[in-house]
Amino acid sequence: MASLPAEMGHLLPAMAESIWRWPVDVGREYAVLALSKSPLGLWYATFEHHEAEFPVDGPLALFEVTDPSVPPEWRLTIDRGELVAAGPAEFEDPLFADDVQERRDDAFVRYRNMKERLGVGSQTSERRSS
Repeated sequence: MASLPAEMGHLLPAMAESIWRWPVDVGREYAVLALSKSPLGLWYATFEHHEAEFPVDGPLALFEVTDPSVPPEWRLTIDRGELVAAGPAEFEDPLFADDVQERRDDAFVRYRNMKERLGVGSQTSERRSS
């Protein structure tokens, strides 16, 4: 679990009001679905979009880790001796998140099944019910 610290909300106020704002609510916890390292060496967290049921990425440095436990089913991806990703098998497919967002083939069903295996509810429905 991770959350965007409340004191971070002021950093990009114009970004928060634009259509390109980070897909998170400041101070809310998000279940991390996977981690990946960019070619530039920045780590990204994959989590569920705050307004729609599909995975998105955000720089891990923007988040405060509130629960550092790692699901036992996560797989590690090593490239040239260096960890570059960790997460469920579904994210080994580089198009999985796009396929979920576009509802291609059975990707959305696989996404929901993956979340159920990980014990992660829909961030979207939890937000609406609270």
